[in-house]
Amino acid sequence: MINNINSNSYSNLSKAVLTNRNNQAKTIQDKSAIKIDLEAVSKEQFAKLNKSQKEEVANLLKRIQGEIAKAEIIAVKIVKGETLNFEEKKFIKEKYPDLKQVAEESAKEVKELKHEIKNLKSEDQKQQVISKAINNIKLMNKKGILSEVQTKIKMSGIEEVEKFIKNIQKELKKSEMIAVKIVKGERLNSEEKKFIKEKYPDLRQVAKESEKEVKELKHEIKNLKSEEQKQQAISKAINNIKLMNKKGILSEAQTRIKMSGIEEVEKFIKNIQKELKKSEIIAIKMIKSEKLTIEEKNLINEKYPELRHEVEKYIKKSNSLKEQLKLCKNEEERQQIVSKEIKNIENMSSKGIISESELKINMAAIEEAVIFIKDSKLEINKEERENDKGKLLKFIINPYFYVGTVSDNLSSIFIIIAIITIIYLFL
Repeated sequence: MINNINSNSYSNLSKAVLTNRNNQAKTIQDKSAIKIDLEAVSKEQFAKLNKSQKEEVANLLKRIQGEIAKAEIIAVKIVKGETLNFEEKKFIKEKYPDLKQVAEESAKEVKELKHEIKNLKSEDQKQQVISKAINNIKLMNKKGILSEVQTKIKMSGIEEVEKFIKNIQKELKKSEMIAVKIVKGERLNSEEKKFIKEKYPDLRQVAKESEKEVKELKHEIKNLKSEEQKQQAISKAINNIKLMNKKGILSEAQTRIKMSGIEEVEKFIKNIQKELKKSEIIAIKMIKSEKLTIEEKNLINEKYPELRHEVEKYIKKSNSLKEQLKLCKNEEERQQIVSKEIKNIENMSSKGIISESELKINMAAIEEAVIFIKDSKLEINKEERENDKGKLLKFIINPYFYVGTVSDNLSSIFIIIAIITIIYLFL
C-alpha cells in the first residue's frame, strides 16, 4: 500500500535509500507510530543523502504520520457508530483497511459490552467487566498483537462504554424515581410512562409487582393485633428482599425499588398507629358517654364508620358487667368478678386474640362499670344517711315518737338516755 505510494512519489531517490525508506515506512505503518521522526532512517544512510533527498524523506514520513492520524480519527468514528462521509469511507478502505477492520471489530465488541453491562446487577460487576476489557487490550499491545494505533482505537471503544455506563446511571436514576412513584401509587405523566416502558420495562415490571406486594402487606399488617407481629411481618419482607439481592435475583436498582415499598408500609404503620390512637380515645369517650368534638365526629363518619357499632359492643359488655356487680352481696364478690374479667381480657391480649387498642378499650369498659357501681353505692349510702338523719331529727324534736309514753314505764327513761348518748357520740 504505502510502498506503491512511496515509489510513485519519490522515484528520484537512490534505490538503496528508497528501499530503506520504504522498509522504514512499512515499519512505521505496522507499529502505527504517531511520533515519527528522521531517526527511523539510519544515521549512516541518512548522511549519504543530499539535502533534497533528506527533505523528501522527511516529507514522506510527515505525510505518513498525517495519514495515520487521519485514519485513526475515521476508525474512532466507526467505533462510536458515527456516520462517515464518502471521502472518509474511501480513504480508510483503500489506504488503511487493517485499521478499518480493527475499528469494525471494536464497534461490534462495544455493542456486546454495552449489552452485557446493561444486564448486570451491580456497579461492581460493571466495573469488573470494564477492567477486564482494558486489561485484555493492554496485554495484546504488550505482546505485539496490537499496534499503538490499534490499541488507541480499541481503547476509544472502552471510553464509549464508560460514557454509556454514565448515561445509563442517569437514566437508571430517572427510571428508579418513576418506579418508586408506581410503588407508591402516584400518578405518572405521559413522558414518564413512555420512558420507563420503552427503556426500562424490567424496572417497570418490578415496580408493578412491588405495588401489589405493598397493598397485600398493608392489608396483612392492618389485621394484625400486636406491634410485635407487625414488626415481624416487616422484618420478614426486608430479609426476603436482601436475600434475593444477595443471590443476584435482584439488581441494586430493583432492590432499592422494592425497599421503597417497605418504606411505604412503614409509613402506613405509623399513620394507622396515629389514627388508632385517635379512634381509641373516641371509643373510650363514647363508652364513658362523654361529648365528642366536631373533628372526632367527622373522623368517625369519614374513616371509622364501623366504630359506633364496635363501641356498642363494649357498652353492652360494660352494662352486663354492671348488672353482675349489682347482684353481688358484698365487695369481695364484686372484686372477684372484676378480677376475673380483667384476667380474661389480658389472656386474650397475650394470645393475640385482641389488639393492644382493644385491650385498652375493654379495660375502659370495665372501669366504667366499676365506677358506676361505686357511684351507685355512694348514692344508696347517701340516701340511707339522709333517712337516718331525718329520723334523728324527729327523735330530737320528739323522742317519745319512738318510745311512746314513759310515765308508766321506767325502762323507757333509760332507753331515751341511751339513745341521746348515741346521738351525741354519732354527731
